[in-house]
Amino acid sequence: MKQAFELRSKLVDGLLAGSVFVLLELLLILLIKPVQVIFSRPGLLVYTVSLMAVGVLCLEQSLSAEKDEMNQAWWGTLGGILGWVVIELGTWLGGQSMIGETAIFSLMFIFLIVSSLWRHTRLVGFRYFALLIFLGWIGHVAIQGIVLLVTYMPQLGMTLTIIGLLAGVGLAAALLYNFFGTRSRQERLDAAIMAWFAVMVLIYAFRGGFI
Repeated sequence: MKQAFELRSKLVDGLLAGSVFVLLELLLILLIKPVQVIFSRPGLLVYTVSLMAVGVLCLEQSLSAEKDEMNQAWWGTLGGILGWVVIELGTWLGGQSMIGETAIFSLMFIFLIVSSLWRHTRLVGFRYFALLIFLGWIGHVAIQGIVLLVTYMPQLGMTLTIIGLLAGVGLAAALLYNFFGTRSRQERLDAAIMAWFAVMVLIYAFRGGFI
């Protein structure tokens, strides 16, 4: 009975969860073009604000004391994915770059604030919410920074390919960790997030981004 529960948890909390995270982000990104074609820029603004509202709602649910830690982590993770899509979409709409000086200093400032809150709070949902946003942001900044570097140093042209291959190895490692290294549901959720991040880096490395 225990082995059956463990296998089910690895499939649901690990493999299925990671697939849901990846598909959710891809769906939200793929909807941008149809919204833009049908409703133009005002539609995109409404779409962005709607995602922001849902993300905040998820964050609110993740902070609920009535939910157990696993549910809080799930809501925080979903909210973090939505929050990251909002940041990426808002930056794209504004024609801004995340590797500019303003964006980097903003990231550093927010990181310091969240780090301080992280050390003084035990709210699991908030931690997962912040983690997902920062993983997306750091991955994006790192890849775009390398792309910029390659334009000035063409001899580093294979760097993105190497990073993509490393991300593939990371994805395999996350799957192996989920099935053979995890001991709890929360650890399997962590493995799912690792897999999500690896897939995002793969897409950034070989496609250059989502939008």
